Amino acid sequence: MRKGLSCRGISFLILIFATSISFISCSDGNEATRKGQTAINGNVVIENSSTERPLEQKSYILALVKGFLALTKSANAQNAEGILVVAFQDGAEVDSDTADDHGNFQLTVPRGGDVTLRFEASAFTANTLITVTPDSEVTLNVSLLPDPPEVQINSFDIVSVLIRTREAEEFVFDEEDANLTIDGGGEDCIRATGSSNVNIDVNDLTLTNCSNGIIGEDFANVSLEAVAVPTLSIDAENNGIHAKDDSSIRLTGIDIFINAGTNGILATGTSGVEVDSSGNCVIQGDDEAVDERDSASVVTGGCTLTR
Repeated sequence: MRKGLSCRGISFLILIFATSISFISCSDGNEATRKGQTAINGNVVIENSSTERPLEQKSYILALVKGFLALTKSANAQNAEGILVVAFQDGAEVDSDTADDHGNFQLTVPRGGDVTLRFEASAFTANTLITVTPDSEVTLNVSLLPDPPEVQINSFDIVSVLIRTREAEEFVFDEEDANLTIDGGGEDCIRATGSSNVNIDVNDLTLTNCSNGIIGEDFANVSLEAVAVPTLSIDAENNGIHAKDDSSIRLTGIDIFINAGTNGILATGTSGVEVDSSGNCVIQGDDEAVDERDSASVVTGGCTLTR
């Protein structure tokens, strides 16, 4: 009898242990590859073909008279009511919506990654590929060019939740048409630990509402790059960047601004931080713009350091 109870007791303990491990795994999963839904709030118009110019002239003219075109956009566009917009991920349809009389549509995709959008107008169909982050809100404004059928992205904004990576995890986001805002909600906007990697390459990048803007620990590697003007900004209550241990953090952009309540950049251990700006660069911290300790290395180039 005792032996039987003992076996049952051991089995029960094993079950509890297995359940506990499963619970921990589920509740503390890989946030770098999380699959939360992303909402796409879009607007589409059809441009009159008579208003279009050769491609080599278009970008130049848009750069010079962008404001004027925005004011006259409605005069050069057709009603987009009734356009069917279909979203695909991994070749499968995940959502669809029909644009209203203002050209507005809403889609929800189940996870981050590549999204193919198909616009079905009465006379033609056009497709475009965008990349989105998970658990995000996307605002997308596009124009359809009928001859030949083409989708022109006018604005593409993403508001993402905070980013976390651990051990050998990766968070890679490459979408140079997107303006990405990472809202920390009062917590650290980006935290990479272990030997994990965060690699972001976008048009414009903003880290806001952060406790710390970026924290790198252990052997983590964080690389952020933006290509527009202004390009990269960090606003943090504590440290803009805190590199620890052997971590490596690199910012690349034209204009770079770091505004922090404690240190603009704090580097300890044997960590390394590099800020590579080809335009305006200001690093501000209420305590120190740059606090370099131990054997850490901080390279700020021609950035202005202020307190």
